Amino acid sequence: MNTLNSSDAFLEQLAYGGQPLYAPHPLAPPYARNQGYPPPGPLPPPYNHVPPQHDQPVPSATQVTITIPLNTGIVGGIITRIPLRLPSDIGFPDFFDRVCAKMDLDPTKAQLGYRLAGEPVRNVYRLGMEEDLRTAMDKLLHKMKRARTKEHVLEIENMNPARRASV
Repeated sequence: MNTLNSSDAFLEQLAYGGQPLYAPHPLAPPYARNQGYPPPGPLPPPYNHVPPQHDQPVPSATQVTITIPLNTGIVGGIITRIPLRLPSDIGFPDFFDRVCAKMDLDPTKAQLGYRLAGEPVRNVYRLGMEEDLRTAMDKLLHKMKRARTKEHVLEIENMNPARRASV
């Protein structure tokens, strides 16, 4: 009894000049019907996948987006947010003056806080000196360098209650 398994049939096919022992499927592509696999000619170039680099260093003078609420000092005012692009290495006095001017707050009485966008509203951290600003920028830059598509934003909050009456 002469039974051939698939590996024996393959070896026998090679021994007899590469002629197949069976006919190709009628719906096979033309190059397979001619028993030439892969098709004659040059092969396509291999796919070179480059994995994404998630922990790439962020340059020190990166522009960061900060959102600032407007009308927070007005009782009953409609609070809207505007974006402000600043360098990440900005000094605290310059930062504080710019933010207070945009928010229409008195810099001598203003108390600011921050949180990263996407964090719970109760996670508001104090922003009162240079070390607080460095911590906030470090947190934001860490999130930015791990981000793929989402833009991370630092949200500034007015910690003082509204005192002026709306007109």
